[in-house]
Amino acid sequence: MNVLLDENIPRKLQWRLKERGIEGVTVPDRGWAGVTNGELLSRADGEFDALLTMDQGIEYQQNIQSRALGVVTIVAPDNEYETLHWEVGNAFSAMFKRDRLGVDTAVEALRRYEEVPIQWVEVTLADAFRVSDRHDLYAYDAYMLVAARRHQAPLLTLDGGLKEAARESDVDLLGV
Repeated sequence: MNVLLDENIPRKLQWRLKERGIEGVTVPDRGWAGVTNGELLSRADGEFDALLTMDQGIEYQQNIQSRALGVVTIVAPDNEYETLHWEVGNAFSAMFKRDRLGVDTAVEALRRYEEVPIQWVEVTLADAFRVSDRHDLYAYDAYMLVAARRHQAPLLTLDGGLKEAARESDVDLLGV
C-alpha cells in the first residue's frame, strides 16, 4: 500500500507506517506543499492508494467518491506537536518577568487558549529559511509567516519584526 500523508500529519507517522510495511510519502517530500485540497487529490489520484489527513471537512469540500484514491481522515485532539504548549508557556513567562501579567490572568488566558481549535501545517525548513533571509526573521517566525500566507489566514503576533514582514507579504494581521 502506498499512502500520501497530508501536511497536517506528523512526519513520525511515516516511519511508524513503514515499520508495518506501508509505504508513506509526505506531501512536502513529494513537492506538493501548499497546493489546495482539490489539486492535491487530483495529483494523488492514481499514484497513491490513500490520502491520510486531519482535514475534517475534506469530504464536504471535495468530490472524493469519484476518485480511486481513498481518503482517511484522522480525528484527534492534536497531531502531537508537543512544543506548542511550551511556547505558549514561554510567552506568558516573558510577561511575568516584565511585570505585564499576573498568575491569575495567565491561568485564565491558558483556559481560553485551550479552547482554540488549532490546525497544524507542515512547512519545510527550506521555505522558512528563504522567508527568514528575505525578512531578517528567525526560522520559527518565518514558519508562522509561511503558514499564514499559504493558508490565507490572518496572523496574530506581538512581534514588531514579524508584523512588518506580514505587511510586506500581504498577510492580514489580527489586532490585540
